[in-house]
Amino acid sequence: MAFDQITTIFLAVLFLTIGTFIIKKVGIFQRFCIPAPVVGGLLSMSETYSTNNLQLVGNHLAVYF
Repeated sequence: MAFDQITTIFLAVLFLTIGTFIIKKVGIFQRFCIPAPVVGGLLSMSETYSTNNLQLVGNHLAVYF
């Protein structure tokens, strides 16, 4: 799936905002000075990884059924 420039910027701002929110709520990130872009990037990476794995599982199931 390919994104255009507007969608990419929107997703980057969204994950940055979510990362900022998570940092304010979870004290361990503040204690170790983990920046919001790192938290948002890890969240984005985990979402992308889980989405790709679900697609792979779906493709394998389609072969069996």
